[in-house]
Amino acid sequence: MKKFFLSFAFLLLFFGSYAQKTAEEFLNAANEKFQKQNYTEAIIDYDNAIELNPNLNEAYFNRGLAERKMLDYTAAIFNFDKVIELNPNHIYAYLYRGLSKIALKDYSGAITDFDKVIELNSTIADAYYNRGLCKYINKDYVNAIKDFDKTIEIDPKSTDAFTFRGNSYKKINKLPESIIDYDKAILLDPTNTNAYINRGIAKYLSEKETEACEDWKKASDLGNKSADQIIKDNCK
Repeated sequence: MKKFFLSFAFLLLFFGSYAQKTAEEFLNAANEKFQKQNYTEAIIDYDNAIELNPNLNEAYFNRGLAERKMLDYTAAIFNFDKVIELNPNHIYAYLYRGLSKIALKDYSGAITDFDKVIELNSTIADAYYNRGLCKYINKDYVNAIKDFDKTIEIDPKSTDAFTFRGNSYKKINKLPESIIDYDKAILLDPTNTNAYINRGIAKYLSEKETEACEDWKKASDLGNKSADQIIKDNCK
């Protein structure tokens, strides 16, 4: 009986190790497929890895990323929820869950997730930028500006942060400040048609119609079709 017990214990140890190894193999295979942008098959392998090891946090996180690539944001959030359940300090699970909530227009929920990212690590520019974007969408322009300020402090080359800070200034009728931000956005990216269009609007509102039309013409030349209608409606 003692000999049988020892053999049985050995078998349990062997199959436990085998299952864990197999889960890792599925995870590695899934990661390779993810890198090749074969997201559907990657998700299947992540499923298999998780079935064999329900505590394999990396599989949940990467499956969430794959679900985002497939535009299945609800499924992505489920996976990031699980990552956070297993590791409440997983910064990027909060970040990507917040981004997924933006895609589902849950801006308040996204802000809560970005708050947590910033609590855990106050140097991640994407958290400030996307929180600012949510506040902008919620028409909280003053606090959006504060988040874009912080984004630019961390990442001085964030064209989008300059553009949306300019948009926020424009919304509260601080037109000179908005134009300065659009200038910086265009300096960083001379093909940024949104910055040209919005700088044109700010100039038009500042009674600089000729300069406004020049900006809209530049946006049109760069391929932004919406600029054509603006020119037709406002420029001689």
